[in-house]
Amino acid sequence: MKRILLCACIVLSALAVCAQEQGEPYFSQIIANPDNTLRFNFYVFHDRYKWVESKEATYAEIPIVIQNDAQAQPLKWEDYKIFLLLADGTLLNNYTTVAKDGVYSCVYSLAPGDQHVQHVCYGKSFSPKQITKVWLRMTDSNFIDLHLNYLQAEEKAGTVPRAAGTVTGDIKQLLVGTWQGDPDALKGSAEYKKQAQQDKAMADMLVAMLKTMRVTFSSVTMTTEVLDDEEEPVGYRVLSQESGTVRLELTTGEKAGRSVHVTFLDKDHITIRSQDKDDTMYFARE
Repeated sequence: MKRILLCACIVLSALAVCAQEQGEPYFSQIIANPDNTLRFNFYVFHDRYKWVESKEATYAEIPIVIQNDAQAQPLKWEDYKIFLLLADGTLLNNYTTVAKDGVYSCVYSLAPGDQHVQHVCYGKSFSPKQITKVWLRMTDSNFIDLHLNYLQAEEKAGTVPRAAGTVTGDIKQLLVGTWQGDPDALKGSAEYKKQAQQDKAMADMLVAMLKTMRVTFSSVTMTTEVLDDEEEPVGYRVLSQESGTVRLELTTGEKAGRSVHVTFLDKDHITIRSQDKDDTMYFARE
């Protein structure tokens, strides 16, 4: 038991050193109607701004991501506009492209559970750091205010970050089973990359340690294993479940009363974050 706690503390403390810094900024909102027949996650990754100069056109582009909820109706994207307010008071909105398909098309459909990446284009150059507010306009009178957020480490692993909310239904039931430490996801995180720059040997140790970690959930207990040493199962109860994240409270053992946040990146990949540690651990379903 003491060996497990020592190993876990080494891993978590090293990650926590880097986790204090904010990740990549983005704007987002969960958009839904009262009966949830329309429900989707919307993201604007403004920090991935690119200025393009070619024979055909000169423009600025920003990637956006739309994730249609698995329980919603098909979503038809009808050239909705993304408005940007700059620090100097300039208001910009993207223009309609001539593309009929691909990432530059402004009209497309998403089936329930589908995700689409679009590159929205602006006729003026600007710095993404100038952006102070972002709105999505779906009708002439419906401007939806987006919130500024920062990417968590687990969302940095892919070219287009995965986001909570793509898994629906009984998340607790999906949680039941054994989850193996996922070193590939760790190596894709901003925390790991920063740690590797500061201390490569420590970063390699974290990867090796995570390979030995397993977490098993029953419907009422959680059991952790590190370096082939297995803790006694601890009880838990569900405090809340929202947007792909379930918040658990430990009910037995030395840490009874503390909370654990489990977020589904998809049905086979999760992150686990403890209340008392500013870190994120990565696991894949066995």
